[in-house]
Amino acid sequence: MKRLFLGLIAATVLATTHAFAADLWAPPPMPYKALPPPAAPAWDWTGFYLGLDVGAAWGTDTVSPTVADLGTFPRSNKLSTSGPLAGATIGFNYQLSSFVFGIEGDIGALALANSLADPGSGLLVETDSINNGWYGDATGRLGFVWGPALLYGKGGWAYFAGQGSTTTTLAGTTGTQTGAFTGWTYGGGLEYRLGGPWSAKVEYLHFAFGTKDASLTDAGIVYPYANSLSVDTVKFGLNYKFGLGPMTPYMPSGPIFTRD
Repeated sequence: MKRLFLGLIAATVLATTHAFAADLWAPPPMPYKALPPPAAPAWDWTGFYLGLDVGAAWGTDTVSPTVADLGTFPRSNKLSTSGPLAGATIGFNYQLSSFVFGIEGDIGALALANSLADPGSGLLVETDSINNGWYGDATGRLGFVWGPALLYGKGGWAYFAGQGSTTTTLAGTTGTQTGAFTGWTYGGGLEYRLGGPWSAKVEYLHFAFGTKDASLTDAGIVYPYANSLSVDTVKFGLNYKFGLGPMTPYMPSGPIFTRD
């Protein structure tokens, strides 16, 4: 009995000593370190948007008689035009990874009015003119997302309601105007998120509005004139995007701590 009692005491002492030694030699706790904040999610361009824009336009209306008349033939008059533009935009984007696919429409006022006497018209003193008008386009858009920026190209159908005409000082001669111009456009730009639903853009477009006919009539004889109009534009715009995706990236309020 005495041996059993002494054995229990020895076992207890050994267990206590082992536990104390384990606590004494336990490695110190690892220090905490700050983890970098989680990366902000990519900008989401998916959704409908509306915008307003202003800018400048410059171009050339090349006017040429298409049959021989009393002046020198063949000849042409290059009527240079320039002026401001202002309008509105509506569109829809769909983002897939870093690429954005979209459709966009523009409508606005294009100030191109100018007149110029044709230097080759001789005694007829013909004057070619182009006036102001509404313009519009319907385009497809393809872009690449680079941080908060969208680099894009676009192209499609274009329309200009301004008309060209040719008049002369010859008594009894009457003239007609062209119809509205239709053609195509292409270009590109840079759009940049400002935060919330807002973004700003700068855009260049070339408009090839095609060729329309006007005419002069003298003593029952019709003299047709071809008007070929091309215009370049640069504009700055502000867009407002509706729903379908986060508007601004998430920014954590502070660092996150963890142990190694």
